[in-house]
This record gives sequence, C-alpha cells and structure tokens, in this order.
Amino acid sequence: GSMAEGLVVTDAHANVLRWNRAALALHGFESMPEVPASKEAFTEIFELRRPGGEISPVSEWPLSRMLRGETVENDDVQVVEQDGSLERIISCNGTALRDVEGDITLAVLTLHDRSEERRTQESLRRNVRSPSMRSPAMAGPQWQIPGRQRRIRLLPLERNGCGHQVSI
Repeated sequence: GSMAEGLVVTDAHANVLRWNRAALALHGFESMPEVPASKEAFTEIFELRRPGGEISPVSEWPLSRMLRGETVENDDVQVVEQDGSLERIISCNGTALRDVEGDITLAVLTLHDRSEERRTQESLRRNVRSPSMRSPAMAGPQWQIPGRQRRIRLLPLERNGCGHQVSI
C-alpha cells in the first residue's frame, strides 16, 4: 500500500530532531526513542548502498551532502539493516535551511519508499520472454505481468528508430 512521505529533520551536526511516523516505519522503528541520535549511531544499525549495490560512505549519504549545502533530488538509496532484517529502496529529497547569516541550521529530508516499484521493475526484467515469431509486428521483448493474462510487448517505433511504443 502507499505510505505517506517520510520526513526527517536534523540540526546542522546531523543530530536527529524529528522523524515523522512514515520515516519511522520506513526504518522499522515504532517511536522516536528507537531512532539513532547521530549518523555514527545510525551506521551501527544500517548500511546505505547505491542502486548498483556498492556501499555508500557516510560522507556521501543524502544527509551528509545536504549539510555541506547540496540540494538532494530523487537520490535513490538502498537502506539495509546490518542483521539483514530490513531492506528498502528509498528516494531522498532535501535541502539545508540557513539562518540570516547564511549558516546551515537545519536539514529537512523527505523519504519516499520505492521498494515495491523497484521489485515490480525487477520482476518485469526477469520475465522477459523471447520475441514471438508469429508475426513480425509482434516481435520485440515481452513481459508477463504476475496476475495478468495479457503480455506487454515493446515495439520499436518505425518513424525515427528510437524509443518504444507499448502494446497491451
């Protein structure tokens, strides 16, 4: 099911000030006291990986980048609990807030769970069928969507030779 956006607010030193319920649930927590108080404590429980699977150093985590003044947009990270009990793909967006002198005072990060969407994409990729030989018009990669009777075929566009049109 769909979940509200997670919201994380920290101070300029990455100390947690607030997580909303959705952010807590995304990380398997029930209440604020369970949340690690700092990035260092967070790394004892979780590991962040890039979509390709490589471990992301703490210095490249969305929060770290925000606290250096970067704006984070649609940055997908895989959050993995060290004991293997939790794994999610989370899309991160956020920025640091500055005071009148221009110093960073807060970081506000939103989190959107893309795990289900990613599982669906991977399932589609795994279910690629060989092109149908019944007719040239039906050639092209095919996907069988679990729970659906019809196949989806990607047909090359004739006009410019790039892109695909979907026929269901």
